[in-house]
Amino acid sequence: SEGTVQLCYNNEWGTVCDNGWSSKDADVVCRQLGYLSGAAVGSANFGFGIGDIAFDDVQCSGSEMTLLQCNTSTDHNCNHYEDAGVVCVNTTPMPCTNGDVYLTGGSTGSEGTVQLCYNNEFGTVCDDLWDGNDASVVCKMLGYSSGTAVSFAHFGVGSGDIVLDNVQCTGEELTLLDCPAITDHNCNHIEDAGVICEKSIPCARNGDVYLTGGTSENEGTVQLC
Repeated sequence: SEGTVQLCYNNEWGTVCDNGWSSKDADVVCRQLGYLSGAAVGSANFGFGIGDIAFDDVQCSGSEMTLLQCNTSTDHNCNHYEDAGVVCVNTTPMPCTNGDVYLTGGSTGSEGTVQLCYNNEFGTVCDDLWDGNDASVVCKMLGYSSGTAVSFAHFGVGSGDIVLDNVQCTGEELTLLDCPAITDHNCNHIEDAGVICEKSIPCARNGDVYLTGGTSENEGTVQLC
């Protein structure tokens, strides 16, 4: 369900350069393989592919049947260390409200790769400038006192597009969307930001909620401030 993409082009197997590689492109690949959706990874995260680099600057809408139906370029200045990959999944995207966060990939519910709801879809955050202030905002949203920032997809790559980069929180914001950040980036999912949250404390804001006791981040007993 995951690996470097090998594409048959002109009757020969080749690879795809990761310039512009996004979750929409990954979705097309994963649906061809029988999965519901996929996350895009770059920088030969799963190792170099074989053959020539067949495509660059792939721009799928997400509805195409194959990558050959997407807008692409066959001219490139790429090397195989830029080979594109995918992580395919059999789950549908979670509905969300802008600013919502959850963690994925951790061994407990208090750690993981940050998934942030942006434009009503969950995506990830690039780790450029990612620090303890940013992690604390995420962790406080989840009912913890503070957090430690981790980088380079420490808990594995997330899903969806990379929605924010260069996040610069003070630590006092209510959500990551309140922090200075940019949406233009040159990141890949191997740079997905994560957090390790520390002990929860009595809540400070009426209406705050978090879940406890579940077997995953999307279930549990409701804790309400």
